[in-house]
Amino acid sequence: LIYSHIDGGLCLLNRKEFDAYKEDEAVMRLFKWGLCSSPTSPNNALPPYRFWMMDPTSPFSAFGMTRVKSDGSDCTNMAKSLRQALKEDFDQAVGVHFNYMDRETFRKSIDMNWSWLDGKSLLEDDEGEKKK
Repeated sequence: LIYSHIDGGLCLLNRKEFDAYKEDEAVMRLFKWGLCSSPTSPNNALPPYRFWMMDPTSPFSAFGMTRVKSDGSDCTNMAKSLRQALKEDFDQAVGVHFNYMDRETFRKSIDMNWSWLDGKSLLEDDEGEKKK
């Protein structure tokens, strides 16, 4: 779920590692600048194919294991699900595209990557109030 980190890192690299400009991590920098940054990335965080997969009008969405609903409600449903998950009591998170993150870094990174789903922060409750 997380490609871009709230601190400016990408996937397995935090910002400090990303900014070290090691030669063997050049592909990750190209991925960030080429796909996960504006103008290619609609939200300056995710590669465009993540948006295409959630768009029922995109032929690319047919590649998903489950086809998205034609009414577009899957975006709203996913936002609600992520909001609920981010309210859970946890101290840290680990994922396929990122190493260990503390709770707040994870929550803010998820929000940065996915708040476009319904246009609202995922750190807000149902009434739109921002939660810590």
